[in-house]
Amino acid sequence: MGILSALVGRHRNRRYWDVQARSDHRWHISHSRTEEEFERSGAATAELLFGAALAALPATGCALEIGCGAGRILGHLAPARPQLRLFGVDVSAEMIRLAQARLREHANVILLRSDGRSLDLFPDATFDLVYSALVLQHLPSAIFRRYLAEAGRVLKLGGLFRFQVQYDARRNGRDLHLPNNFRTIRYHGVEEIRELTSRDFEVVEHTDPAGQRQVHDFLWTLRRRASA
Repeated sequence: MGILSALVGRHRNRRYWDVQARSDHRWHISHSRTEEEFERSGAATAELLFGAALAALPATGCALEIGCGAGRILGHLAPARPQLRLFGVDVSAEMIRLAQARLREHANVILLRSDGRSLDLFPDATFDLVYSALVLQHLPSAIFRRYLAEAGRVLKLGGLFRFQVQYDARRNGRDLHLPNNFRTIRYHGVEEIRELTSRDFEVVEHTDPAGQRQVHDFLWTLRRRASA
């Protein structure tokens, strides 16, 4: 991806999500029609993402959500672990504004607008946990790969990276000439993720595609290790 193309794509991505935030953010984030549905979806995703990983975090650790949107997940993590320092980043200033309003009572949450392609806001080895849901599945290949590397950079040794992508047995990670935008869903396979993350991570667990629907959410937990 050339520099000009990358800049144009980043601007379109930011503009697209700013528009969705101003129109119907609940629907565009989680296909929720009401605030109650939105809250329930956030609680369900938080439970799915964290599980034992949350219990294993240091009492005063630091966590980062990539693509925090309107604070759907952070709104459930913040009160559950008030001693954790929680950071959320999003490419959309409008989403950050919504998240700030939703999470204003939680002093342990810091929200920042990102460039949509890196975690340059943060120094190396900052976080005990990095997580993401319903975000990485939309990223063009080059940016997806960069975020995997960036998660490794900002995690402390032994820190956990918990994320969701989409799996499709028919595609198994092949890009299939998908449009170069930030809305198309892309699909990833087991060997592809292993190959992309083997330098910085060891696999703790992942969804077993066997017996699953042909297309489904694919959850990974990786642990940061010393680079080979």
